[in-house]
Amino acid sequence: MEKTIYSWYVEPLDGHTNEVIARRLASSRAVFNNYLFPEMKDNYGLTHSVWLAPDYNFISALYKSQNDLALKFNVFSQRNQEPIRLWILGKKIKKLCR
Repeated sequence: MEKTIYSWYVEPLDGHTNEVIARRLASSRAVFNNYLFPEMKDNYGLTHSVWLAPDYNFISALYKSQNDLALKFNVFSQRNQEPIRLWILGKKIKKLCR
């Protein structure tokens, strides 16, 4: 049986949020340019520009500072090599609307 691996991604929705995420990743990793994925498809075939988060703790910290820092972002999860799926605080999302 194949081991299930989950990955977390953050899609910044404005320039300020993108800068905050980039700075936080830079402080946690020596090289962070390889963690930006400009074209990842979700389970509906829509393309997203996302950052790979090191773990769920990174996502949790973004949620905690979301109001204080005026951050705007979407969070996606990925199981193994499946397409990414929109994730909001543990709720399943039926369809992503743009």
